Amino acid sequence: METLEFSHLIPTRNPDTQQKHRREVFWQITVPLTVGAIAILAACVLPVVVIARGGEVRDWADISLIWLILPTMVFALIPLALLAAITYGLTRLIGVVPGYLFRAQQLFKAIQIRVGALADKSAAVVINLHQLQARLRVLLPRRKRHPITIEHGVNRNDA
Repeated sequence: METLEFSHLIPTRNPDTQQKHRREVFWQITVPLTVGAIAILAACVLPVVVIARGGEVRDWADISLIWLILPTMVFALIPLALLAAITYGLTRLIGVVPGYLFRAQQLFKAIQIRVGALADKSAAVVINLHQLQARLRVLLPRRKRHPITIEHGVNRNDA
């Protein structure tokens, strides 16, 4: 069978851009990874070599402990910065909020006065009707009516 060539379909790359990309990959990826790997390797081998030559184990233990605590301290700075930002924001808010709350209090006091006046007016209508009803009861007494009781078809009040 014959193999198909698709290389003529793929456009050629710009050589200047390709060279720039290779240079950036070298300086931004390869060099930092290599330096980091060498630093980690040196940090692992150096204490062993120094201790093997008669160095103090305690000194290297202290240095190792510092390197172990350092990332924790860096990550602890994030909540600390957040706490500082919240504290600053609340301090600023405490300076601004009382004025707005006083305005809101005045608004609600005005609303309370108006609602109270409307409630008094609506209650006054009912109170005046009950007052009129009480006066009419006093001035126009009702005459007493005897209850009608019927026993065996005979009205007791008529007898």
